[in-house]
Amino acid sequence: MNELIAVGRIRYRRSRAQWFYWLKVLGVDDQKPDIWQSLYALYLLAIVCGWVVLSWAGIVSIAHHLGGPVSALWLNRLPLIFTLVAILVVTWQVARIPLRLGHGDLEWLAPSPISRRIPVLFDLIPKQAVRLMMITLIGSVLASAIHAPQYLGLGLLVGLWWLAMESFGYAASLWRASRPRGPLPSLWIAVLLGLVGLLSVLRAPMVWPSHFVILPLTEHAWQTAFMGVGAWLIAGWLAIWLAAPSVHMLTIQKGSVLYADIRGLGTRYAPNPGLVQELRQKAVLSRRRPWGRLPEGSSRWWELGRWFWSMVRMPGQILRFFELSLFLRAGLLLASDRRISLAWLIWVFVAYWFRRASLSRWFRTDVGDPFIRQFWPDTLAHRLVWSTLHPLLWVLAIAVSAWVILPAGTEFTLTHLLFLIGLAVSWWLGEAVLIIRQIDNDGRTDGAHLGSVVAVGAMMFVGAQLHHPGAALAVPIILLLWFFGQWQTGSAS
Repeated sequence: MNELIAVGRIRYRRSRAQWFYWLKVLGVDDQKPDIWQSLYALYLLAIVCGWVVLSWAGIVSIAHHLGGPVSALWLNRLPLIFTLVAILVVTWQVARIPLRLGHGDLEWLAPSPISRRIPVLFDLIPKQAVRLMMITLIGSVLASAIHAPQYLGLGLLVGLWWLAMESFGYAASLWRASRPRGPLPSLWIAVLLGLVGLLSVLRAPMVWPSHFVILPLTEHAWQTAFMGVGAWLIAGWLAIWLAAPSVHMLTIQKGSVLYADIRGLGTRYAPNPGLVQELRQKAVLSRRRPWGRLPEGSSRWWELGRWFWSMVRMPGQILRFFELSLFLRAGLLLASDRRISLAWLIWVFVAYWFRRASLSRWFRTDVGDPFIRQFWPDTLAHRLVWSTLHPLLWVLAIAVSAWVILPAGTEFTLTHLLFLIGLAVSWWLGEAVLIIRQIDNDGRTDGAHLGSVVAVGAMMFVGAQLHHPGAALAVPIILLLWFFGQWQTGSAS
């Protein structure tokens, strides 16, 4: 009990320091605590909570207008879909290090004889609390899209089901981290194949926990559904309790190096996503031997070869391009539906936090270093085209393909196609404008994502206010005219 209290105090002080930092950013003076400072902090908390509730209610309303009742065919397929998602969740948890600690915890907990259940407990509880809230909100939106009764209750049921599946994966990950020489690298493949094989053998829906998630939609058995999902969740927690003592802290220490380095950035973590991405990229590349060779020849083929081998060595970039393509496709869907004229505000807000999908990553790598930039024979405009053309075409191809496969109520017309191309071009050139101007001024390349947000936001605003997607093409045309001027005059190389 003394160990539990000691670790709890440390975690409480750390969380308190983080909260005080953000409150101080918002204007709360933690050096002079009084009733007015406390009331101001509560006022800020009420504003944040109100904003979350109103945003969630707006998204639920949009989903209800865009969706419709689920058909009997898809209702029969939902258990299989939920089961496949559960397999992916379990496999994802098994493939990760279960417990990630900062530098202070690593130096104290690694050699300490403290029970391994205590750090697991303090890591699991806040993580699952946040996950439950997020999955409940997302599940309620999806339930509203299919016009399900009591969509909030169904969202909570989906959240509990997600925690149950995540708990089983977490328990398997704890057992995987019990080897002092490091976790088994390919255990997640065995788990994935085993669960898929078990799914092919046990076809009875009563065996799988996904059956309980569908019960409110088929039989309106809410009590049975919550009892079944709750039983699976308790079983997952029990598995974690039994597997926690077997964790080897040396394995946790090896797997927490990257996380500890990111946490060590302190207050620089939030405003510097590029620095965090650079640390992660270095950690990934240091664990694998690079393979492949860039082709010899003209710079055009060299750029294509560099892009291809970058996708092979870092396949996560392909997923980010898929995310950006679907995000632009969602922007086309919102802009073409006149019933939800204010939905573009939510889309632009999401675009501000959509920092990972950058089309100019290789361009920033080329021109971000002044020593390397002085040897490029091309101007900045030429270098931008040759280093970002392939990602732009890839994103457009995925977005158009997703549109053809799943129209979602948007007709495939020339106007809508030009609007989708304009969104991609605005995202591309909006970032490029800031990068080129910053390099010409002070040589910095950070913060250029804001240019993409402003460009696509202006395009969505014009299209929503004039009630015609074609009118919004003025924004990418202006950006293209500016870039054509840069191409003709030749920016500084």
